[in-house]
Amino acid sequence: MITWLQSVFSNKLPTKRILLYGLQRSGTNYLETLLQLNYPSCKFVNGPNRNEIIHKHYRLYDNKTCIPEPQFNNDEHYQQFTDFEKSLPFEAPDVYLIMSKDPYSWYTSYIGWSKKNNWPQPPYHYIEEYNLFYGKWMAFAEENKRIIFIQYAEALTNPERVLQKIAHALNLPVREKIKTTKKVYASRRFTSDKKDAFLHKSYLQKISPEDFVTINTLLDKGLLSKLGYQIESTQ
Repeated sequence: MITWLQSVFSNKLPTKRILLYGLQRSGTNYLETLLQLNYPSCKFVNGPNRNEIIHKHYRLYDNKTCIPEPQFNNDEHYQQFTDFEKSLPFEAPDVYLIMSKDPYSWYTSYIGWSKKNNWPQPPYHYIEEYNLFYGKWMAFAEENKRIIFIQYAEALTNPERVLQKIAHALNLPVREKIKTTKKVYASRRFTSDKKDAFLHKSYLQKISPEDFVTINTLLDKGLLSKLGYQIESTQ
């Protein structure tokens, strides 16, 4: 009976407003597509301007010298989450979704993306930016329960569970059957071979032993644990 009622009212669900954040190459487009396929009443209220607070790649962190590309430059600083919400150009959303990849797969993809888009050579290591971006959101999450972290790998392997987590936070009915996608904006079609390669961590082979040492030295171990990742070995 409950399932039938859910299906009857599935097209009449209340609109839920979402702000989505994540570094480039973290899977934000995939998560947005996945959610809209299954919960079309959800509305992403992110904006298009790269240096504004509601852009999904907005550099919220305090050390602005680690912003990799001029279009993302901003001088804004937020000591507390309440300061951040007060700076939004509209009423706070129902939930904040923070998308991440494990730092190794993200790093290899991010390097390729930076070269493709002719980003300037940074005076820092990209892993330092990873620490800053997710570290700031993790600190804010201690102040507010509407901030939810999503792992790209889990969204790929268990989209049902990810959608259940989001649905629960938004007080929406859980879908018994969900729709998935293999193609999203700014990404090539995600074939089963590519998925297997990703899940078997083939990207680790792209990292030189020297860079592996640097990455493992720079990574914030406490943050990594909170995000649900672990230090990888070069072997």
